[in-house]
Amino acid sequence: MGNPKKSLESAQQRNADNDAPDRLLSVESVADILGLRPRTMWRMVSASEFPPADFRHGRTVRWRASTVEQWIGQHPNRVANPGSPIRREGGVA
Repeated sequence: MGNPKKSLESAQQRNADNDAPDRLLSVESVADILGLRPRTMWRMVSASEFPPADFRHGRTVRWRASTVEQWIGQHPNRVANPGSPIRREGGVA
């Protein structure tokens, strides 16, 4: 295992570098941002066409807003709803 103190310091530095902590988005929120249905998004995850969820706890899954933003930046033609930006202060627009 890594050094927990170093990991915490690294996480704190990342949060200090951003205006706000990274938002966590549900499958429904991400699907809405991408202009897809949640089931289509799960198919994309299964086919490795979209990154797996950043957090899982039981049946609850969440993606970091930065993960979604990065994917959109790398795949601009795959976004069916480009007018739906992610806002750090309020989550999904």
